[in-house]
Amino acid sequence: CSNSIDSPAGNFRIHYGSCQSTVDVSYFSNPVNATLAYLNSVAEAAEHSKQILEEMGFNQEDSDNDGVYDIYLSNRSNGDYGVNWPSSEGGSFVIIDNDYTNYSCTSSSSSCIMNSSSLALMKITVAHEFFHAVQRTYVAANATSDLYFWELSSTWFEDVAYPNISDYL
Repeated sequence: CSNSIDSPAGNFRIHYGSCQSTVDVSYFSNPVNATLAYLNSVAEAAEHSKQILEEMGFNQEDSDNDGVYDIYLSNRSNGDYGVNWPSSEGGSFVIIDNDYTNYSCTSSSSSCIMNSSSLALMKITVAHEFFHAVQRTYVAANATSDLYFWELSSTWFEDVAYPNISDYL
């Protein structure tokens, strides 16, 4: 009952819609809409991240039973860019926001300290969360003792993948 598109190289499946049965439905209590341009941008960001990590010699991510890495779109709360979860089918999956319109700030907003576009925020979130998928290949899927290192190195990878996007400054 989910809608999805595959990335051009076929390594990723981007899921959107209101009923995504392989993931806890509490993430998808509201319909999730996304434009085709946005879906294609998510797929491109994922392929870009994967290519860089392969060139750097990192392990390849573990996928589930179908051999395609899954990225789900949902209506995330403001301040919650995305998450990487271990999958019951093996590997892990990523959940990101469906548009990041609640996250980007403009120079006219006095309460904002960041000025990244919603598309830029999506790109670094995909890089960050996908790096967690690669990290999972080095340790047990549910390991929590190195969370500081996981977050620190995933933030580092955001800068490797997209050096011109600096949301953490």
